[in-house]
Amino acid sequence: MSRSDKTKSAVVAIAVLSAIGFVALFEFPDDAYAAATGNITFDLNGGSIDGQSSFVKTMGELNATGLPGVSGSTVPSGKNAFVVWSESPTVYSKLYNPGDPAPPNVTTLYAVWGNYTATSGSINVTGTGCYIINGATNLSVSVSASSAPLLVLNNSTLSSLTPKNSTNVTILLHNENQIDSMNIQGSNQTIRLSSASTGDVNIVSNSIWGISSFIIDGGNLQIGQISTGGSVILNGGTVNTGGKVKGSSVEVNEGAVLNCGYIYTAGTVIIEGTVYSEGWVWGGSITISGTLESGSIFTGGELTIDGNVTVVGNILGNPINIDGGTVVAGSTTPPSPNITGNAVVVIGGVDIVKSGWKYIEIVPSFNTGGISDISVTFKVAVGSETQYTTLSLPKLTDRINLSPGSVLLTDYIEVRYFLDGVEYISVGTAVFIPTTGSGYYTVDIGEGVPADLQYSTIQCSKVEVKVSN
Repeated sequence: MSRSDKTKSAVVAIAVLSAIGFVALFEFPDDAYAAATGNITFDLNGGSIDGQSSFVKTMGELNATGLPGVSGSTVPSGKNAFVVWSESPTVYSKLYNPGDPAPPNVTTLYAVWGNYTATSGSINVTGTGCYIINGATNLSVSVSASSAPLLVLNNSTLSSLTPKNSTNVTILLHNENQIDSMNIQGSNQTIRLSSASTGDVNIVSNSIWGISSFIIDGGNLQIGQISTGGSVILNGGTVNTGGKVKGSSVEVNEGAVLNCGYIYTAGTVIIEGTVYSEGWVWGGSITISGTLESGSIFTGGELTIDGNVTVVGNILGNPINIDGGTVVAGSTTPPSPNITGNAVVVIGGVDIVKSGWKYIEIVPSFNTGGISDISVTFKVAVGSETQYTTLSLPKLTDRINLSPGSVLLTDYIEVRYFLDGVEYISVGTAVFIPTTGSGYYTVDIGEGVPADLQYSTIQCSKVEVKVSN
């Protein structure tokens, strides 16, 4: 088939799809949160079910139903209730609830059993293990255990929480909780909110300077500020603070959301999750592969961007490297960032197209007023590797830099956008426009089709299409 015939066939195919239903050009399977890669033994850690101290679930069972519960179990002597599954019988850094997807590459999980505590007055946690604080109204808690205990807060208000003598603490949240005052009395401590948390906590007042790390793995935290001499690490959950986030380094990993007043560290800032900062983000060096919206960005070191960044004011870096993604800023210092990958760059309201590079320009044939959350997906080859690239567009007409290291593999470009809360999908054909330079692509698109009306399969057996030369 000649190139001309291929083009006609493709155009006819799009016309047929438009007539009988729409199929998105690029469909990606949802990434599994986790998947069992083998059978898992569940060690009841002192408890039993039908006289057995452990049981096994197959990979098929785990992937179909998630982690099991312990219905019908006998609670170990001296314990009150089952809490979670753990990858370790005594260390509580990786915890999972019944019904959660099974973690990959894990062969054994251990039951964690807890003891109920008092719900008012004061308690001092001196041992290891799990302590369930259920429905407390005005409880003062101090912790001086030799190793990190697990505190379960469920619908509880603590008047104070005071870890002492370099004690590490892991906190698991259920429902709504409040800590009126958190005071760290020691150093080299780690305070962790567990990934198995399903609830919220409001820390009204805190003094946590001097600890080695403040780790949020899950749950929702409301706090006035985070200020620590150690690292701040967000691996999951949502943190809301109207004040500062300050530490020896700040790391926001994929899946975590941070809302804050500003970020400051003399060390590294790594943003792989989502950050909304009303003020500036200041770091010794900054790497962004997630989403950042902030007032400004300052670093005396290297700034590397391969994500979605929106800055009202100035971006300062030495240098500023844009390896990909979308960058929108009022200004940059230096004024010309170093663009090294497929990217959308808008500085001071002007599209920045790197000299000597091809680019893609979307040309809509309909009124684009009111649309938002625009993304464009296209297929490229980078060396021997084939990949789909999806970039956000502030406006449909913003230009997309195509790095010289990538080759557009298909003429078809998918555009998604939202209008009045409805997601639409439109497909256009990239047409190359030669110029005295490297040339560029234009993509004419019409009004999209609502995403929920697309068909995953189209029966064309009764459709006859005739094409004349």
